[in-house]
Amino acid sequence: MSPQGVYPAADVCALGDEISSTYEGRHVTLYGDNISHGSQVSYVTKGYGVWSTHAVGMPFTTQTAALGNPLMTFDTEGIWCVDVHGANDGGDEAVAVGEAVYINTTTGQVSKIRDNATQLPFGYALGVVASGEIQRVAVKVHWDPISHTVLDVEKFYFGDDSDVTIAWVDPYLQFRAIVATPNHVDGEGLFNYALNVTGIATGEVNMTSHWINLTGAADIPGYMHVHTDGIWGSAADLATAYIAWAKISWMLPENPAGLYLFELNNGTAFDTLDAIFAVNNPALALGYIAATPTAEASGSIPFMAGAGGGGGLKWIRTYDDATT
Repeated sequence: MSPQGVYPAADVCALGDEISSTYEGRHVTLYGDNISHGSQVSYVTKGYGVWSTHAVGMPFTTQTAALGNPLMTFDTEGIWCVDVHGANDGGDEAVAVGEAVYINTTTGQVSKIRDNATQLPFGYALGVVASGEIQRVAVKVHWDPISHTVLDVEKFYFGDDSDVTIAWVDPYLQFRAIVATPNHVDGEGLFNYALNVTGIATGEVNMTSHWINLTGAADIPGYMHVHTDGIWGSAADLATAYIAWAKISWMLPENPAGLYLFELNNGTAFDTLDAIFAVNNPALALGYIAATPTAEASGSIPFMAGAGGGGGLKWIRTYDDATT
């Protein structure tokens, strides 16, 4: 097996031999053809960022056609003058001092664009770049050994034409998704969670948990919701749509001791429920009709049971359509 640049082939070096170059190995030397440079230049060129798989850096010299495929050294650290484009994933945006910048693996252009499919982490800007401009500023180059797909504020790709951007929008963590032609099957969504229980549970089994913790300094001026969800549309074809706030499915292997839509766990005297629903419009929200059916009840629905099934069931009567 041939050596990779100046580094020996497999099983050639002795165990424990140091083969790093200067500055504790931050200078990497490979053959020019093993180093990518992007379409901005024809060869590895001094002043233009390079990469080899996830290793990024700046070359010390320029490769030319006359040199063939020489050994080329690039620095994976250091502060360098770099042409940086004032843009992010959403379009033109200024680059501020200290912001992370990324190199495009097709063009070699450095910007704040951090799309996993096209970018690698390149370093941190030490100068200001105007929105939409390409300006030469100092950049602290840094080879990030941990992929930005895991840790950074980043676009994630879920397949099914899903494009999800996760960003901090002060003071919120914001998720935005564009799904051109969704085609999810029953039980699948944009975000899928699976909890596989393989042993004997010694406590509750809970899929997700969301809490708002109120401290002594909290002051709530109005409504507070653990979730606030909805559907909005300026234009859509809903003529054949069936819309529900949630879908709950059970596929159980045997009959459980109790099966409920919700378990309400009110713990203090201040938790007394005022109503099942608070509505902005009773007719729209619940189909309320200001009348009392005169026909006899046609059936009933089990409405309430004590925790763990204690206290027996309480029922809601149902009625067929009737006039008053």
